[in-house]
Amino acid sequence: MNKPTWAAETHLGLHRQINEDRYAVFSCPLGEVFVVCDGMGGHEAGEVAATLAIQTIQAVLSQAGTGERPDYWLRRSLHAAHLTIQQAPAQGIGSSHMGTTAVILLLTPHGEAWWAHVGDSRLYLYRQGQLQTLTRDHSLVAWYVEAGFITPAQAYRHPESNQLLLSLGGGKDIFLAEASPVPLKVQAGDSFLLCSDGLSGYVPEETIAQILGKAQPLPEKIKALIQAALNEGGYDNVTAILVAPELKAAPSPRERVPYLVGLGLLITGVALLAGMGGFYLAEKRSEAPPPAYADSTRAQTQTSADSLRPDTSKRDSAAPAPPTPAKN
Repeated sequence: MNKPTWAAETHLGLHRQINEDRYAVFSCPLGEVFVVCDGMGGHEAGEVAATLAIQTIQAVLSQAGTGERPDYWLRRSLHAAHLTIQQAPAQGIGSSHMGTTAVILLLTPHGEAWWAHVGDSRLYLYRQGQLQTLTRDHSLVAWYVEAGFITPAQAYRHPESNQLLLSLGGGKDIFLAEASPVPLKVQAGDSFLLCSDGLSGYVPEETIAQILGKAQPLPEKIKALIQAALNEGGYDNVTAILVAPELKAAPSPRERVPYLVGLGLLITGVALLAGMGGFYLAEKRSEAPPPAYADSTRAQTQTSADSLRPDTSKRDSAAPAPPTPAKN
């Protein structure tokens, strides 16, 4: 898979004074990485927590090796970010209750998508006109929906939508990072959307799908997504990354002709060499062993004294016949 194309944008919103969202795009030994973090806490330095999370995730994944599965490294990076945020106040950085969400997408050179997340920042897959949510919100409202207390439509603009069950930092006693146990095989035409809840919490998924389905460049789609969130009131910071993987195209029939011709010539050459070798071995095996003759030359050159000796040159000089094979 070639390097994916992407576009990203973050917006303060219409009612906030500080943008606590952060995002990053970088390469690591495992592939291409995309991250969105939504800091929480307002005066509790949510932007500091989001920045620390981005820095820690990048530092951990930059040291990733192939000895472990990608989901291990994603979880490890989130766990390290959680510890970094929890320990930062003791060093005079941020606040004791600062926290952030995080969602990570990893695209490998083999065309696989891995992801992990904490909180309610989301990852979507847009495939063949359908929008699929790949992550599950770790929030109170999401639990209400799963329990059947409210409908998904009622979750939008819910008064408790900012209540998270899991986060990086945030003074949480329990930490859990959720990661995909198996990769998603990327298909041609796929696109991935990472976003904070300033987008997913206010813009219906039908609207998101309509924007992603338009035949527009990625930057224009991103601007349309941000504008859609602002049109819904812009009550929160809005951040989105849109990623379009580029699969290596299969060679066209015309491009494959030289390859097929060369392969055919190679196979023909190997077959000829094998045939010549077999013919040579068959010829060698068919040659009969040379007949064993008595040394008559010596008898003809014997001196007269030697002629008085008994004549042994008349012994049967023919080569013994080979034994007849036994029949089974």
